[in-house]
Amino acid sequence: MAGDLSLDGVRGLLLDMDGVLGVASTPLPGAAEAVTRLHAAGVPLRLVTNITAMARARFAALLRAAGFPFADEEVLTASVLAAAWLREERPGARVLLLGDARPEDLRGVELVGAEEAPDVVLLSGADDSFSYGTFNRVLALLRGGAELAAMHRNLLRIGVHGEELDAGVLLLGLEAATGLEAVVFGKPAAGAFRAGLAALGLPAGQVAMVGDDVENDVIAAQDLGITGVPGVGKSTFIDQLGVNLTAAGNRVAVLAVDPSSSRTGGSILGDKTRMARLAVDPQAFVRPSPTGSTLGGVTSMTRETMLVCEAAGYDVVLVETVGVGQSETMVADMVDMFCVLMLPGAGDELQGIKKGILELADLVAVNKADGDNVQRANLAVADLKRALHLLVPASPNWSPPVLSTSALTNAGLDDLWAQMAEHRQRMTASGEWDERRRNQQVRWLWALLEDHMRADLRGSQAVADALIEAEQRVRNGTEPAPVAAAAVWDRYTGRDDRAGHPVR
Repeated sequence: MAGDLSLDGVRGLLLDMDGVLGVASTPLPGAAEAVTRLHAAGVPLRLVTNITAMARARFAALLRAAGFPFADEEVLTASVLAAAWLREERPGARVLLLGDARPEDLRGVELVGAEEAPDVVLLSGADDSFSYGTFNRVLALLRGGAELAAMHRNLLRIGVHGEELDAGVLLLGLEAATGLEAVVFGKPAAGAFRAGLAALGLPAGQVAMVGDDVENDVIAAQDLGITGVPGVGKSTFIDQLGVNLTAAGNRVAVLAVDPSSSRTGGSILGDKTRMARLAVDPQAFVRPSPTGSTLGGVTSMTRETMLVCEAAGYDVVLVETVGVGQSETMVADMVDMFCVLMLPGAGDELQGIKKGILELADLVAVNKADGDNVQRANLAVADLKRALHLLVPASPNWSPPVLSTSALTNAGLDDLWAQMAEHRQRMTASGEWDERRRNQQVRWLWALLEDHMRADLRGSQAVADALIEAEQRVRNGTEPAPVAAAAVWDRYTGRDDRAGHPVR
């Protein structure tokens, strides 16, 4: 049966429930038979579902009664994932559980009432307990220092009467009101998929996710722009991040931009040597390109190359700019997420604001947080967080996080990637992801028009003749540069009679 799978290299499956195997717990025709055939063929699989209203054991028993041969451990619910995280990452935490989740899936977790000063407020699926009064109490708890967590971000769910609002609507409201970012366990959070891969014992490249929801089940190519101050270690950072991603089964493309000499026009194109591991990784593609005459830290063909990489099946496209400068912001109009790398103790916080870098950033990472730099990195993180408070976030649904990382020791890079996945989910849920892509296309239109105008201007014989005369007048001091430029432009646009007299 494994050989009957349509995708080459797929050895295991992660399956969604609603819309794939059934609707509102009613099996779809042929679904049980298909799962039975997969089981009989020895194909490892796991059911990954955000269902919370039913304990895993009961849910698995109902699936078996409906003809699905799932063992309890083959069902990964958001409740089970939340319990595992709380036991491992927050041992001893007092947890207030709200919503429809069953306490039996939270064994080993101390559940308390709102009056008992919980350490964590955990939201599950929406039910009648989600009242106005309840959430005002939750608001007070969060303002008092409690951590916000949620089993999923589902905005809608399928009920017996059709679509219904789910807990994600309320979660977004709490985050907006408090400025907090919830820890989320269910799809499409990265932890849900990592748990599925761990249960299967297979790398991501050998596992297919079968789902009906593009936002929650299907992971598309994520374009990420990375820029940073000189010496921040962009290439080493990308090399380590890329190796992490390929090890997890992703195909990674890196578009690195090297500066071109303003004197000779040449470029070193040395990024492959600085990304030694990624350059030889069969799951990666590294392409250095010169800036040429293009400003903004990218090349004139960066957008086209990104499209080619996505079409070629690369899961992640990383764009490395020349480096932070006043004009090094064009990449923010090309990518889905703009990451800025900073140095610890370099005093770049206010400079970042002045240059307009931080106001464009979706994520800020203080790199080289290792050895003697750890304390300085922590101070830089605190300073940058204060600096970002002076700026209005570009999105009402996302406040740029500030993290410390070390590409040398691989510290903090998993957290950084988790934040990137969370950013994608937030933007997708709010509709901003698609809107950002549409705006990118409009900006690309204008960029192409400007490129065509510049090329036409430089190729015009009339302009070439006018420039010789204009440069001589400016050099001799007989005509100021603005006047000379206006005359050349009039010659190019035909606003004079080619004899130097303006057309009236």
